Amino acid sequence: MKHYLKVLCVLLVVVFFTGMSSAQSLEESLQMMLEKNAKGYTQPLITGFGAAINSGLYKKASVKTGALPIPIGIDVGLVTSMSFIPDEDKEFEYDLTENIITFPLHDEVNPQLPNIDLKFEDLYNADKEKTPNIASDEEGAKLSRKEYSEIINAIITELGNNDVDNPDQYRATIESQFTDEDISNIIMPFQFPDGLNIPIVPVVGLQANVRIPFGIEISARALPEIEISEEIGKFKMYGLGLRKSIPVPIVDLSVGAFLQKMEIGDFFEANNLNFHAEAGKKLPISIIKIYPYAGIGMDKTDLNLKYTIPGGSVPGLDEDKELKFDIEGENKFRTTLGLTLQAIPFTYINLEGSVGKYSSATLSAGFIFK
Repeated sequence: MKHYLKVLCVLLVVVFFTGMSSAQSLEESLQMMLEKNAKGYTQPLITGFGAAINSGLYKKASVKTGALPIPIGIDVGLVTSMSFIPDEDKEFEYDLTENIITFPLHDEVNPQLPNIDLKFEDLYNADKEKTPNIASDEEGAKLSRKEYSEIINAIITELGNNDVDNPDQYRATIESQFTDEDISNIIMPFQFPDGLNIPIVPVVGLQANVRIPFGIEISARALPEIEISEEIGKFKMYGLGLRKSIPVPIVDLSVGAFLQKMEIGDFFEANNLNFHAEAGKKLPISIIKIYPYAGIGMDKTDLNLKYTIPGGSVPGLDEDKELKFDIEGENKFRTTLGLTLQAIPFTYINLEGSVGKYSSATLSAGFIFK
């Protein structure tokens, strides 16, 4: 059983993070970008992850338990969900203001001058206005350095912005110290990372629900902690939920909340919170039990990313740079339709679809007792 779960986790990580590439491709892609562009690159992953992991939280609107002497209901099953990233969310507008390249004028031109920091937007031209994110299979935008005269003009302009009087008087000296060849060695060609071809974000979990008197259901979802590899680290996913029935005529009505967390090594940590309400009713069929339901919910997904950009891998960064920041998913409001079928005693199959920022589909199956 443990071997099976490890295989399941490995497949989840590989599909979820890297598409057709190796399990380290996402981190390698992020190591080419600072915070703003990293957020744009991973945003569909975060939103899709939130849409998928907050699906399949319940299987019917009712939380009724069995009759005495044991007024408790239990079900245990495997939940598999996936969200679909639309084509319009497979690229983003990159930012060329975060990255800078320093020109050591103070050391190499004149000690009375300051060193000058120029942004990528002052130094590069791009071959397209947007670049693919993690969901796409396209090549990243390519940056090539501007004309020599444009870069020298940018240096002179920035000297003026640093309160240097008559900065043009230093033009000839700057040109003698920073020739066209020197500029080419400083402003190397740069390309944003290619997309990793992940249009679908899957999530898998084992879930148990316990229904107790007074219309209360307690839920837990998890996968055992397993080390995927020494490079990636340990995989952990767990969550807790609570539902309460609301007495109304004709239909079953419940409200609830579910909090989940997923970690992979010290690189990836996601927190997901869902509030939901659902209504439904068992169909009046005697042979099998069919429970259709409809629900609404609010999702909140936060991701913490931590990685290091190696020195020399990006123009302007000569030393390692550690980055750690939070990203909030764009998934908010969702509507849900689902159906649970109990055709064989003590078993169930659940199908569910949700529509929000991203659509998602869920299939779960397992054992149910009352």
